[in-house]
Amino acid sequence: MPHTLPPPAPASTITAMMLREMSTSFGRSPGGYIWAVAEPVAAISLMAYVFSVAFPAPMLGRDFFLFYATGYLPFMLFLDVVNKVGTAVRFSRPLLAYPAVTLMDALIARWVLNVGTHLVVFVLVMTGIEVARDTGAIYAAPTILNALAMAAALAAGIGLLNAWLIARLPVWERFWGMVTRPLFVVSGVFFTYESLPPVLRDIAWYNPLMHITAAMRGGAYPGYDAAFVSAPFVYGVALACGVTGLMLIYTAERDIIHG
Repeated sequence: MPHTLPPPAPASTITAMMLREMSTSFGRSPGGYIWAVAEPVAAISLMAYVFSVAFPAPMLGRDFFLFYATGYLPFMLFLDVVNKVGTAVRFSRPLLAYPAVTLMDALIARWVLNVGTHLVVFVLVMTGIEVARDTGAIYAAPTILNALAMAAALAAGIGLLNAWLIARLPVWERFWGMVTRPLFVVSGVFFTYESLPPVLRDIAWYNPLMHITAAMRGGAYPGYDAAFVSAPFVYGVALACGVTGLMLIYTAERDIIHG
């Protein structure tokens, strides 16, 4: 019989679940947290080196590190948070047997912790680039914050939908992994929307991640006018996916929890 999820538990329960995930994901030593920063730094450095050999300058500005960081970091925030929220049920199933812990606690805890982690990584990496390199960037904080908010909202919406799909159809997790591999190539990490032929632009516009990476670059490059970016479109996709995911979870909570 359809029923609704109980409301989230007090913040103390969600905090405890976040601490549990921190120790599980990053370990109890500083090395795990260092890797959270080292991984994107290594990826950005590799892309910057490879493309600096092939091209005399990036598509925007004069620094390859900044160009790829502004595409890679918001994309990875989205992708990692989607995957973490989508697998929250499996990760927290032993705790969901306790009446004090709800499914919403697990979903909220994973979203808050992993968004927060990526925001810290973003600040550290971007600060490091500015300290180490002469990028010439002039940052517009509201535009950058909006790009990060769009990435976090889209991750929440699609993550909720994936949480139901993975719980009900375990094969979906593998299918989602295959679907998201091309996203890295077609979401504006390596190029700008304006560099595409008109026919491809018409298609790329419907990729919400293209709006997010372009918005981020609009906040780092004052001369870049990402006029095509539509925040209502991105938030609308996030809301539609999130509401659909929550409704599906509400109707099958008991089955999802008990597998």
